[in-house]
Amino acid sequence: MRAIRSIFFMTTCLFLQYAIAQEDGSAQDHKAWAMQSEAAQDPQSAAIHYAHYLQKKKEDIKIVYRLAELKMQLGDYKAAESLFKKVNAKAQQKYPLATFYQAECLRSQGDCENAKPLYEQFRRAYHGKKEDAKFRRLAKNASEGCDISEQLLEKKDKVHVEELGSNINGVHIEGAPIFLSKDELMFNSLRSAGKTVFSVEKDEIPQRMFYMALKTDDHWTFQGLAKNMPNLNKIEISSGTFSSDLKRFYFSGCAPLPNGKMNCDLYLMRFSKGKWSAAERLPETVNSKAMESQPAVGMDDKGRETLYFVSDKEGGKGGKDLWYSTY
Repeated sequence: MRAIRSIFFMTTCLFLQYAIAQEDGSAQDHKAWAMQSEAAQDPQSAAIHYAHYLQKKKEDIKIVYRLAELKMQLGDYKAAESLFKKVNAKAQQKYPLATFYQAECLRSQGDCENAKPLYEQFRRAYHGKKEDAKFRRLAKNASEGCDISEQLLEKKDKVHVEELGSNINGVHIEGAPIFLSKDELMFNSLRSAGKTVFSVEKDEIPQRMFYMALKTDDHWTFQGLAKNMPNLNKIEISSGTFSSDLKRFYFSGCAPLPNGKMNCDLYLMRFSKGKWSAAERLPETVNSKAMESQPAVGMDDKGRETLYFVSDKEGGKGGKDLWYSTY
């Protein structure tokens, strides 16, 4: 989970002002500033400086590739696809993953028609490289996902996606929805009443919490904080899930690290004798020094409650994998 913290708003603006003010620097200046921005965990400023660098050094394919990666990271898939396409045209053998990432950018824009041939081209050509089986498998899954989406679009019955409105959705991210009934929704949010500047000394920085929404006459209204839900000091509460009998609530809590990233662990609350217990961190059989988040509960073939979660702990296939633990 990426924490959306308003305290970083002014810092980001300062980086952007700094980036814009330095347009007249030399190519090497912009390259150095871009690398400094990356070290400061500021990909947006890094992308700005790399773009200025490429205005002066258009044929530096290494930086073209790096800028493409940053644009993809920032969600600018149109710009990233154009940059990966340039890398493919000039240095495909040196940067074989550019084909895969170009396809990913096309698919992210809904252009499966042009993404699928690139996935197939990548699968045929990408051999003998590090993690070759992993990326070929990802390309195969993505291509099959395109086929499924095309089949769904051909059906007469369509799914209508509708935003719940400004009464529920604010200026920050809302997510992790849990339906307690067809008309009662619990969701995760960072709500700051529109405030954008906070005092660290006064401990004003808001935290993500769980809130309630109620549907009446086909209209959703905000109901405030969810009762008896976790409130851990200086830990961001993110996604959560109930057991099937509603007597256990699993959730992920994330604490900021010095490098600006977040470290998440899984927690549990129990409902007994009419009240919820305090939150307890799950043991080392689940949590590790790596990230654990996005819990979901199901039943295995023996009828046992099973907690599924995402982690990049050691022993996986690489990166973030799905893990499970039986209750």
